[in-house]
Amino acid sequence: MTYDSVIKAILAENRPVTVTGSKRIQALDALKLLSLIGVLCLHCAESYYFHTQMNSLWSVTRFVYCMGVLAIPMFFTVSGYQLLGRTNSDYRYAFRKVFALLKVAFLLYLLVLLLSWILFGNRIVVTGIPRQFVLNLVQRGDYSILWFVGGLCLVYLAYPVINNVYNRDKKLFLWLGLVCMVVMSGVFFVSVVRPIEGVPREMEIWQTFRLWNWIGYFCIGGLIKRYRIFKVFGKMPIIFVMAAVCFVFLNMIVLKRGVWYCEYGYASLPVILFVVSVFTYFIKQKFENRFLVEMAFVFMPAYMLGPVCQNMVESYAFALPETLGAILWVVMNAVLSIAFGWLLMKIPGVRRLLKL
Repeated sequence: MTYDSVIKAILAENRPVTVTGSKRIQALDALKLLSLIGVLCLHCAESYYFHTQMNSLWSVTRFVYCMGVLAIPMFFTVSGYQLLGRTNSDYRYAFRKVFALLKVAFLLYLLVLLLSWILFGNRIVVTGIPRQFVLNLVQRGDYSILWFVGGLCLVYLAYPVINNVYNRDKKLFLWLGLVCMVVMSGVFFVSVVRPIEGVPREMEIWQTFRLWNWIGYFCIGGLIKRYRIFKVFGKMPIIFVMAAVCFVFLNMIVLKRGVWYCEYGYASLPVILFVVSVFTYFIKQKFENRFLVEMAFVFMPAYMLGPVCQNMVESYAFALPETLGAILWVVMNAVLSIAFGWLLMKIPGVRRLLKL
């Protein structure tokens, strides 16, 4: 085996894939569903962990939490796989995507405020809604999960440039992807492994603006789409191994560096490999499922309604033993979020109004 043959094997390309509304890949919808469940793992397990005042990292609840590390990186990877390689994706397209995303997020935010007022008696200050919505986009308002929308909007604004590189210069895009991963690893190193005095740490930057992560995973989606080599990671044994590695790795970060939240592990190599292994496994599967077709439209409402559903069932979850509490809370929350999101999208005119 020569050097040239090794390089040729590494750079062997997949067939070009175009994902449009009329030609969907259900595996991507399955991965979005997995991302949604991962978000619920983060929120439910975190609340359960602190409510019960647990002091053990090696617990079912902590494992559920650590498995949620897939959620946000996976969604940006899916977005990169979906969008990179398209033609006629200029800034007019990007601005339309940003406007549609902000419109849908704002309408769903109004619905959340209304439901919180009806169900929990939360106070609504009507004049403060626009300001709170903007603050939410940078994780500083009253419904901070909207930071994800703010981060996605920034990636959309960078998308035309990245896509132009993807389409016109394969070698440059490969280098872009590799540089992104090096930067991610560097940020993780100076933020968690060996902090350097005077250098800003990831913890000091709002999640919305951690673009090294979001653009990095977006580009990883493009790399997976183009190069066959990533398929070697898409095997169930590798997924189980990486799940175990991430659980131990994230706990060791707590023990050695006192960093509890897994969001600071997104840029680390174990998490990147975990995301790649799960993604490539799913993308090889053939799905023909009506439920996944519906999930393509339900993801955003279900994501936004998640905290509302979480509050509805938290008292039942807290009453359960630790080995069941966090798991069943995620299950109940997922069922309610998806069901309410699906019912919402069945109201005449709503699907068109909330179309992304």
